[in-house]
Amino acid sequence: MSEAGRDAALAALVSQIEDLQSRLLFQDDALSQLDEVVIAQAGQLARLQHQVAELAEKLQQLRDERGASSPPVDEKPPHY
Repeated sequence: MSEAGRDAALAALVSQIEDLQSRLLFQDDALSQLDEVVIAQAGQLARLQHQVAELAEKLQQLRDERGASSPPVDEKPPHY
């Protein structure tokens, strides 16, 4: 292989390496952004689960306060 051919091959390899480095940097940035979103969503999910548990507890308290004498609101009438 001539020196010009080697220089061209070397230039092509350098170009490919630079392209791969650019792609890697882009992927690292995208991964960091996705990590931030996942962390935020995990926090939001934990808060929502806590709220649902509190609401379920309040609903049970209301049902207990009403007692067994009145039919549940979500119960279908007997003719259904």
